[in-house]
Amino acid sequence: MEFGCTLWCPEGVEFDFPVADMYNCDYATGVWSPSPTPKCDYGFFSMTPIPIDVTPGEFPSVLGMKQSVSTTTQKIKKLPGSCFTWSGSHYKSFDGKVYSFKSSCPYTLLQDSTHGTFTVNLQTEDGCEGPSCRKVIQIFLEDDQYVLQASESGQPSLAYRNTNLAIPGQMNGVVSERVAHYVVVKVSGFGLTIKWDMKNLVVTEISELLWNRTSGLCGRRDGNMDNDWSYADGTQETNMNSYLQAWQAKTLGDQCLDRPNTKHPCGRRSMASEADKFCYRLLLSQPLVDGGDGHSFTILAVVDVEPYINACRWDYCDCDSQDREACACESFAAFYKECTSVGSDIPGGWRSHDLCLTECGPGKVYNPCMSTIQSRCGQPSDGVAPDFCVEGCDCPEGLMLHQDLCIPASDCPCTYRNKEYSAGDTIPNDCNSCTCLGGEWVCTEVKCGSRCAAVGDPHYTTFDGRRFDFMGKCSYYLVQGQDFSIEAENTPCAGAVSEVSTLFLLLSRYLLTLVKSEPMKCV
Repeated sequence: MEFGCTLWCPEGVEFDFPVADMYNCDYATGVWSPSPTPKCDYGFFSMTPIPIDVTPGEFPSVLGMKQSVSTTTQKIKKLPGSCFTWSGSHYKSFDGKVYSFKSSCPYTLLQDSTHGTFTVNLQTEDGCEGPSCRKVIQIFLEDDQYVLQASESGQPSLAYRNTNLAIPGQMNGVVSERVAHYVVVKVSGFGLTIKWDMKNLVVTEISELLWNRTSGLCGRRDGNMDNDWSYADGTQETNMNSYLQAWQAKTLGDQCLDRPNTKHPCGRRSMASEADKFCYRLLLSQPLVDGGDGHSFTILAVVDVEPYINACRWDYCDCDSQDREACACESFAAFYKECTSVGSDIPGGWRSHDLCLTECGPGKVYNPCMSTIQSRCGQPSDGVAPDFCVEGCDCPEGLMLHQDLCIPASDCPCTYRNKEYSAGDTIPNDCNSCTCLGGEWVCTEVKCGSRCAAVGDPHYTTFDGRRFDFMGKCSYYLVQGQDFSIEAENTPCAGAVSEVSTLFLLLSRYLLTLVKSEPMKCV
């Protein structure tokens, strides 16, 4: 026997994680399913950033005057978080802690340390070494496993239980889509979104529902970066190697023996000074950001730039190509990505002709914040609000994207029965014709006649072209109108078939009978 109920919180109060539509209780076991059940969240998460070993009250001073001493508690509003890893070696936690290491082993990037509902693991492609290696992302949702990686052809592949899923597509609440040069995977009901650039940039975003519930290389989302190196039980770690060793992903029958390398690749190498010269441009080339109240400030007041300079130097010295500045620009991009995530956008972008310039192909222009919902032929984006923006090469305003080319909307082709037709092409449509104009078919509207048929033993075709067969042995109306009807009488033949033997045509008060093998007669 089972009992069911729905959960609710008072108005203005939210659950601490997404709630199901219905919860059922097994009478025999007393267990609710699905489990666990959420609780109502009645306020802010509170933390005292600096312990104070004094008791609130009044204390005499040396001058005989009394001084009031009190403790204060900082209240931090629950907010969404963004964690990302780039260049194969660098990690930025939800609360902003940046650290670097090299390893070919799989690691737990993120997990639900409170309810154990999901785990996200990250590893490098098999047999690949170096900062340019692509990442492989494993998503575990209770008993289900999804793997996001690049196929042999270089295209993104999302597999569910060894079955490749279509992108875009949906499976059990896991929604995937292509957005600009990203693959985006959203896990409905968990407040989890993963964005992958199909190389080594992986962005993990969580909603405020996962506040204080996460652990892994992305850390605990609680507004305090000082406790980001923590284990699932909340125990903090100060030694980076111990912390990384603890979050190495455990796989059945396969133990990775590669120890994480935290040594900076520049060291005392001669190119260290070259790296310094280039990477400290990140400190010197900060544009002003409008504070919205008539004041301007540099984004250095919002995001600590030093860890990103260090990551930039790492990329410069560890680069596996001849263009070391291009490698180092990945950390520039990561810094400005963090600035954007905390709400400090830079109008016009941060790239310039002499700093990390992005070269676009013919007909495209660089856009520091282009819409993820691009206007494509057959898929206009008017009136659709994008979830986020990305930097990249975009079509100039007024042009549409088609097969990676930017063309005027008037030149957009049309599609009919999976065949593409160029603008201006005309095709027949019954007694009408349709012309491709600006990606849409424009058809003439002449009223057409139509034909219904009963052929053979017998095979029927309706006025609109639907075909069907049946072996009835009675009389049937082929068509009926307000003042006419046509009736067919089927007669069984040898075997299991039947055929039309007689037709009755009723027109007003006149009846015409057509009989097979007999002359027509009017009644």
